[in-house]
Amino acid sequence: MTLRAVLPRLLVGLAILAGVLVLGLNRELLEPTTVEGAVGNLGPWSPVAYVALFALGTILFVPGALLALAGGVLFGPVWGTVLNLISATLGGNGCFPPCALRSCGLGPADGRP
Repeated sequence: MTLRAVLPRLLVGLAILAGVLVLGLNRELLEPTTVEGAVGNLGPWSPVAYVALFALGTILFVPGALLALAGGVLFGPVWGTVLNLISATLGGNGCFPPCALRSCGLGPADGRP
């Protein structure tokens, strides 16, 4: 592999590692009250911010139960469940982009990774 092919993957890996370290050193950022305060003040953009935060948290190995509880409190049981499902799906697809592309018919179909 050439440096041009390896560099983007290396940068993404380093960004994920940096995010995990920041969240590991600042555990107060993971408390449901902190998430509620940050997302709840955004008005009509709250669902969008919550979905983005939950999806990013899935990629960065943040426990989903914390964010799911915050979603239930912020948006109620029905909309909280819908937003949690959307967020977890987007986060899972973010963890495995080749699989997500292949399942949508956009990736290589000949068995190559």
